[in-house]
Amino acid sequence: MASWFGQQSITPTPLQQAAETVEIMDGPQLLILEDVTGSGKTEAACILTQRLLASGHGDGLYFALPTMATSNAMYSRLGNLHRRFYTAESTPSFVLAHGARDLNDDFIAAVAAPQPSDLDYTASELSATSRCNQWLADSRKKALLAEVGVGTIDQALMAILPFRHQSLRLYGLARKVLVIDEVHAYDNYMQTLLNQLLSYHARQGGSAILLTATLPRAMRSALMAAWQTGLGQPETKPQKDDFPLLTHVSQGQPLELPLGSRAEVSRSVDVEWLTEEEQAINAVLEAVEAGECIAWVRNTVDDAIRAFEAIAARHPEPEHCLLFHSRFAMVDRQRIESQVIERLGKDSTPEMRKGQVLVSTQVFQESLDCDVDVMISDIAPIDLLIQRAGRLQRHQRGARCLPRLLVLAPPWADDPDEHWLKRTLPGTQAVYRDTSLCWLTQRVLRRLGEIRMPEKARALIEGVYGQVIDDIPDALQQARIEQGSIRKASGSLATFNALNLEDGYIKSDQWQEEQEIGTRLMDEPTINVVLLSLTDDNELALWAGEPSCRYA
Repeated sequence: MASWFGQQSITPTPLQQAAETVEIMDGPQLLILEDVTGSGKTEAACILTQRLLASGHGDGLYFALPTMATSNAMYSRLGNLHRRFYTAESTPSFVLAHGARDLNDDFIAAVAAPQPSDLDYTASELSATSRCNQWLADSRKKALLAEVGVGTIDQALMAILPFRHQSLRLYGLARKVLVIDEVHAYDNYMQTLLNQLLSYHARQGGSAILLTATLPRAMRSALMAAWQTGLGQPETKPQKDDFPLLTHVSQGQPLELPLGSRAEVSRSVDVEWLTEEEQAINAVLEAVEAGECIAWVRNTVDDAIRAFEAIAARHPEPEHCLLFHSRFAMVDRQRIESQVIERLGKDSTPEMRKGQVLVSTQVFQESLDCDVDVMISDIAPIDLLIQRAGRLQRHQRGARCLPRLLVLAPPWADDPDEHWLKRTLPGTQAVYRDTSLCWLTQRVLRRLGEIRMPEKARALIEGVYGQVIDDIPDALQQARIEQGSIRKASGSLATFNALNLEDGYIKSDQWQEEQEIGTRLMDEPTINVVLLSLTDDNELALWAGEPSCRYA
């Protein structure tokens, strides 16, 4: 830990210790790491990856994440660490894979970096290593051929869909350790594709490591079953409900290893309830006056914009307010992402953090290494609230006030009507259409009064996603039935879209170029546009090429 991660004064977590000692078996390996936010899952995954590579279970790795923002953060986080998976004299290729990677300065600099180990080249010539790096980097379809890749999960899922160069992607993943972060964060369409990918990956002889803080039992069972199907083994159900937990699936009976938890990452956060937006705005301003930093995670972009404008208008230093969501142009989104990390990241100072306000959508809750003193969140399904609560004081910074989680939700009703959520948060109902999930979340949090991790992790998750159908009020049953049907339909569509490798590369309707098959199920069609701005000379210019306009 000291030499790899610079953590000389930190004792490895039980999860990291298990990663160092769990027996590596013969054949393809699946490891599911379930632990609280901030427990060092990424470091444990790196340890396991190195051990798997050293044991001959792969020649490289691909680190898959839910979003481009989290991919950028992981690419920077791995930095030179990826070299430790190989011998000192090796120069493994290291590639970022997502649709906007050409806007990532670290990636562009790495591709163009000189290679001092390559001799006998003149200043005007590219070395063999530089040519190799540029060849791998010139298109995303080649990125999975690199020894080490970091990118979105979409790049891996395209290996099992009828895209052009699909076989190149599948070949690139073969003999790779596939590390997937936030494995719980995908909808039923993507989850079905992921299960298929894991099955094919096991069949190819690859290994996989899945990271999560909030995995329902049914989802863990499905992931295990997909892997065992790929190995040609009978399916086995999970036996243990401990948390934290390391699950190891290979040949024979799966290992489910209960783990302890360090006091530093164990946490208990009391939940306070708000019923009006004005209460949330006042809570933000009170935290600012107390010198705290605060984040408000909203469920829609429109709600986030409205809250940001209201807070910035009343903040004594409005330049300390940030708005972060997915609707920004990519160049602006990356700038804001850097500002969020600078102001609220691991290396931010107390003076820098004082009075900072971040109003964000869901992009803040996953994998960005940031934390705040106070968190306000619109009501959302319990796994998302746990993720958001994990951004509360996750780094040790000396004496501070107690972390606070305030949840904006409708007034509690034992027997709500069908508009229970819509009256208070219409945008939230549009996003989380199965309103029973939010009602069950509010119920379990009111009953427990806190988010206590890891002790109450299973009770929280299964209280919403477990066998609770009989507890749902009649007025919310219809929405649950409708969304259940939609989930089943999306799963069936994913199964239909995914390639059946048993068929081989036969001519079929799946390979018609005019078909639009995506790695994500979108409610609306999308189109790429060129964003322009009007210059002082009354001429059109590229938005990303005009800093004076871009930061307006």
